[in-house]
Amino acid sequence: MITSLLALALALPLVQAAAPTLPALIDRYVTDRRALERFHDLAWTPRRLDRLDAFGAEWAARLDGVPWDGLDREARIDWILLRNLVDRDAAERADARGKAAADAPFLPFAATILDLEHGRWTLEEVDGETAAETLDRLAERVDAAREATEGDEADRPTPEQAKRLAEKVDGLKRWLDRWHAHGASFDPVFGWWTETPHRAAAEALDGYARHLRESVAGLKGKDDDPIVGQPLGVEALTRALRHELLAESPAELIAVGEREFAWCDEELRRAADAMGLDGDVAAAIERVKDDHVAPGEQDDLVRSLAREAIAFLDDRDLVTIPPLCRETWRVDMMSPREQRMLPFAYYGGQKMVAAFPTVTMPHDTKRQAMRGNNVAFTRCVTPHELIPGHHLQGFAGERERTHRRPFRTPFLGEGWCLYWEFRFLDLGWARTPEERIGMLVWRRHRAARVLLSLKYHLGEISTAGMIDFLVERAGLERDGATGEVRRWIDG
Repeated sequence: MITSLLALALALPLVQAAAPTLPALIDRYVTDRRALERFHDLAWTPRRLDRLDAFGAEWAARLDGVPWDGLDREARIDWILLRNLVDRDAAERADARGKAAADAPFLPFAATILDLEHGRWTLEEVDGETAAETLDRLAERVDAAREATEGDEADRPTPEQAKRLAEKVDGLKRWLDRWHAHGASFDPVFGWWTETPHRAAAEALDGYARHLRESVAGLKGKDDDPIVGQPLGVEALTRALRHELLAESPAELIAVGEREFAWCDEELRRAADAMGLDGDVAAAIERVKDDHVAPGEQDDLVRSLAREAIAFLDDRDLVTIPPLCRETWRVDMMSPREQRMLPFAYYGGQKMVAAFPTVTMPHDTKRQAMRGNNVAFTRCVTPHELIPGHHLQGFAGERERTHRRPFRTPFLGEGWCLYWEFRFLDLGWARTPEERIGMLVWRRHRAARVLLSLKYHLGEISTAGMIDFLVERAGLERDGATGEVRRWIDG
């Protein structure tokens, strides 16, 4: 018996292992990429980008070696999705390198901090006195970099770049603090030398990040902070659309948005006629906005509409809703801070988080929040967030083809819910002209998102222009429009 087992053990290495399936390859790519990103935990550093470039090249070659003819339909879909992800990751790293090159003149001290922490990773010996001198010079270089951005405006970064630089300086300070804490915690002589110069360097980094964020970018953590973003430009936008596997150009997608927007305008005029307002869409929307529940009743409205939507689906046998999916949702209410960027509602993992005035809001903010979350608008938003929208979608996504999670895209995530908004409108979810106005305003809002986001990234409209458009043409309250644009650009 022992001899037989020994013979079997010796033979096992000779057995050829089965080739990994595409789902297994996807899981391995994502797991190994995550390991590298977790280890190199500053996204823009040359060492991280170089290592991930090598990793990406290895995987591109590995996928090219997969025999296409031996794959079934599902496996071919997986192969295309994984190869697209590998290529998208490479494009994002190329973009990060370009930004790093543009940022380098404002971060002349970055290499010093990176070298200190990388030295700790490789267990290089550190002399306390030498480290103190390095830290002393580091503080001077940080102060000099800050002073350079306080002079002629031509020498200053743009607000968009300043915001990005501030985040990079924050990351560098975290690395410096981590490096110093490791040495000072175990070597009292090291701490004796470096405590004071480290504190000076850390304070210089904090001051520089604050200066970039507040004085250059204008971001002070206030409600009236500017919305600071960076348009992609036509080349990067087109590349991003290709990675989403869309064949249309930005111009062609804008044409789709304009066509949809015009259709909504015409349907809104008809609904206004049905309300006896002689096609006055603005007056119809105002009437709909004034029909909201009283303070403290929005969560009850959402719960009632969610149950009504489920019954609407069941009565028409439109989609299978698993019993556990029906059971595991609830409604929460949103904080004032969240409503600065999410003025309507969002799905937050088995719950719809609804927006409505809170006690601490200023009076006008309360008024706009109530009007922006009126009964007719909420009737459209609730099934979008819960069932058949994000809640049902998320429930299925957690259980079916889970290896495809890395390929998530807003074209599916939001597209699924938009499809159901269209279906509900067609099937009579709006029972009155007022409810139809509510659904059409949201549909026109979706078209506006297409128009405004693309035009912004093409440099054809400013954030202020986007807000004005949402108020004047899409029918949103100004606070709601501002929150939407803030989320698109800052979120």
